[in-house]
Amino acid sequence: MRRFEESQGFGAIGVIIVIEAIVMCILVLGIDYQNGEWTASKIVVPLILLVNALLLSLRLKISIDHSIIKIAYWPFTRKTIYWRDVQKAEVIKYGWVGGWGMKKHKEYGTIYNTQGDRGLFIELKNGKKFTIGTSKHEELEQFIQSIA
Repeated sequence: MRRFEESQGFGAIGVIIVIEAIVMCILVLGIDYQNGEWTASKIVVPLILLVNALLLSLRLKISIDHSIIKIAYWPFTRKTIYWRDVQKAEVIKYGWVGGWGMKKHKEYGTIYNTQGDRGLFIELKNGKKFTIGTSKHEELEQFIQSIA
């Protein structure tokens, strides 16, 4: 294996987000219909749809080879890390860290995740730490061992 690549979205949570958006829109439209005004619908419904579209478009992409680690978490960050700058790299189970997205954690640095509780923990030689979530932890661990 010469490269590890993974692209993650929110999976089943995406379905929940869509259902939640539909229910909220129906509720707002129903309330406006009863009141005979469409003011809330003109503001709230597009806002709900926009926020949900953003959540559904979030993607965590990881690409690792023998020289670099690339992370893209659209629309928030894009990083390229060179292995020569890495002090430590290991696949870990970090458990529940308060949800998905980008989180600051004392032990694991910045955590980038969309699902699950495992990731590649990286500590740089300059002391910075971060963790990249993965749903392919066994494959990633084998890859990291193969390039070590």
